[in-house]
Amino acid sequence: MGLFARLFLDTLRDLCACQGKDYYDRICYVIGDYSEQMLIDIARRGVLANHPGRYLLRVINALDPYAPLAADPAFTAPHALPFRAVFLNYVLDCLPPMILQAEEHEVRQPHVRLCLSRNVDLHECTDLTREDLARLAASSSPGHRDQLLPFFGLFTAEYQYRPVEVDQLPHGEFVSRFARSQKGNVVYNWGAVESLERLLVLLWDRGFALINDYGYVSDATDHELEHQRFSNSTAIGLNFALLQAYFAESRRCVWVEPGEDSGHIYSRLLSPQPSAALVTSFKKHFTKAAGEFLDGPAQKASELAGQLRYEAATSAYRLALERQPWNWLLMLEVANFLNYAVRDPGTALKMAQAGLQQNPCCSAELWNAYGDALYSHGKRTSKPIY
Repeated sequence: MGLFARLFLDTLRDLCACQGKDYYDRICYVIGDYSEQMLIDIARRGVLANHPGRYLLRVINALDPYAPLAADPAFTAPHALPFRAVFLNYVLDCLPPMILQAEEHEVRQPHVRLCLSRNVDLHECTDLTREDLARLAASSSPGHRDQLLPFFGLFTAEYQYRPVEVDQLPHGEFVSRFARSQKGNVVYNWGAVESLERLLVLLWDRGFALINDYGYVSDATDHELEHQRFSNSTAIGLNFALLQAYFAESRRCVWVEPGEDSGHIYSRLLSPQPSAALVTSFKKHFTKAAGEFLDGPAQKASELAGQLRYEAATSAYRLALERQPWNWLLMLEVANFLNYAVRDPGTALKMAQAGLQQNPCCSAELWNAYGDALYSHGKRTSKPIY
């Protein structure tokens, strides 16, 4: 949605103005997405309108980020590459994974076969025959696969683990050794490994890649192996233990972890030659304690509001906003609290407006809160509010 980039540039601009630095005047923030439509929407909605000349929008495949940038005229000037920082927020979980089972002399991989469910009358659903469906399924054409999507609910999936040759796997020798050291199924995020390897080529020696993603750091349970769907994308949690082991063995970079993870989102820092100040700052701001410092007042306020202790909840929300003045989701929660619990639609309206200043285009709920506050405040308008 471009919001992370906008908040980053907002903060950098304010810090530079406060401390008399010129980093903001020299920065170029490259927003990459494999979906051209996402980038078009960011431009159309004006998410970064307050930062002209400070960003570029580029279609980038995370599995091969170097090639399009190296051929891009914007990066042909001396020292245009490499980058000082790469932010990977919920990127790596969308890249291709494998599920492996390993025994002493064998590595197995799941294979999936689809067949029409029993008692399906194909003529009621489509003019295609069984042979047509089989032909489309066997095709490598994305267009043919798209033709199959409307009939996905008609199929039943059968799963079977079959032996796979280790040399057919990406980084097969490493992953086979790692899998044999684990219990049960192993998620092998080979797409994440490939992406990080290629991104490291783009990094300045003292630059860094910052990962913020979900996953697990020890043996996964069956629940953790489940995938998630976001629109037409599929994501599966990262096996951080495997990623750490790979980069420790390859010695391509230094892998830095916080002292204690938050438990729901995992943050990791990769850098060829990290400075002591960088490591110290990362460990300070991405620990469980730092997360609790930020989120604690908001959680407390929500609990107090649920207990109808509105005065105490108001004080807790005030502290929460002081600690997270950019959090539009928190502003949405506070606006609804002010409108429905405290019955203060005027202040609720101002809070909803503050949230829309942070996120004007990507949250229908914020606009709903704004409209509800207007209604409660007795205001009517025939003019569009966006």
